Amino acid sequence: MLTNVHFQGRKVLKYIGLAEIYVPYATGWPRPLDFTLGGFHGNPFPIDRARDCYATSECQALNRDGKPATGPEADLMIHKENTGFAYAGVKGRAPGKMLVLWSMCHFPGTQDGINNDGYTYVIRWKLSNDGSLHAEVGATGGLQHLNTGEEAERGVVVGSDQQGRDVFAPTHVHNFYFRVDLDIDGADGNVAQELNYVNDPADPLKSRVVWQAVDIERGRMSNEQTFRSWRIMNPKSLNAQGHPRSYHILKSADGAWRDGSDVNFHWIVRPDILFTRYYADEFPYSSVNPTPTLTAIQDEYMTDEPLQAEDIVAWVRVGFLHHPRSEDWSVQPIVWRGFELMPRDFLDGSPLTAK
Repeated sequence: MLTNVHFQGRKVLKYIGLAEIYVPYATGWPRPLDFTLGGFHGNPFPIDRARDCYATSECQALNRDGKPATGPEADLMIHKENTGFAYAGVKGRAPGKMLVLWSMCHFPGTQDGINNDGYTYVIRWKLSNDGSLHAEVGATGGLQHLNTGEEAERGVVVGSDQQGRDVFAPTHVHNFYFRVDLDIDGADGNVAQELNYVNDPADPLKSRVVWQAVDIERGRMSNEQTFRSWRIMNPKSLNAQGHPRSYHILKSADGAWRDGSDVNFHWIVRPDILFTRYYADEFPYSSVNPTPTLTAIQDEYMTDEPLQAEDIVAWVRVGFLHHPRSEDWSVQPIVWRGFELMPRDFLDGSPLTAK
């Protein structure tokens, strides 16, 4: 998690953190909640200080108490990256720079005698010099809930185990939920809006952007046809052009699994983003509210309260379909998924200096 994030002297975030990982399998069961089943709470995966700094610059290794790590292992790694061009044009060049923070957790395997590894999740935060923030989760480790036998429509054979038996790996979906508390130039008076890019009814060759307020607590679906996205803005905080300062929530378009309409549990996984009003005790799976995240949102937080001019929390889901492949056996290469928070009219102009 990150807390109290500012950019060029103005408040952006009170909090952003991973809140749940919901993984339904094509075989119907299991449907684990990897975060609240104990994977993150009880199994932080240590960072090897001698091997795990992948940056060309120096890495700062910290323990969970925020102090420098002195032993061979750490809980958090921080480094800087040069990312190539942030701008290149007739006005010169501007280098891209990024501060990267990451940690990881290993979810225990099923100990099924086929592959006793388990998923390792790497949580990574990238803060760029243009003011954007990328939230990412990488999935690696070992495939789970395996069986031996022939290929079937709900998965594939990925290789052989030590006894020479065919290993069947079921298809599944990783749904990553983030709790995002954007406080744009302060928490008071923030507004949630949805963007849709639509055709002009008077002339189908013309289009326009439509911003619509998310006026009550609700969940919303993605729509690629309208480039649907969302922002949190502060109508009382204006930049030099008179535009309200905001941060734009830009999700990837990898899709997300939705259970059939007759399934009456975990309905909350259906929306791709949800907006709720901030309350100090509406922080799931914590000391103030031990209720697991998806249950808490469904049963406690979504009460149709008004959201205009309030402190607003967004619950962002990023999902990807994992249809196993031969390359995933028995050591799975990491797969990254995430979303971006991009400043929109937050500054008076470009934060980059071209030379």
